[in-house]
Amino acid sequence: MALAAGGIGYAVAAQPRMEAALHALEKAQSELDAALPDKEGHRVKAIALVKDAIGEVRAGIAAGK
Repeated sequence: MALAAGGIGYAVAAQPRMEAALHALEKAQSELDAALPDKEGHRVKAIALVKDAIGEVRAGIAAGK
């Protein structure tokens, strides 16, 4: 039983998918920041949504540790 509990603790602490998602979102934010601004407001909205998503992923990572 102790091994199973230890394995579960590791699975929760190690979050490679969440870390990969965070990296991808940060890259997306960088690309959006560098994009030309003339997008009829869609770029600005996308930046806001990506920032929100980054916050949610960070919160998810923190909750899983």
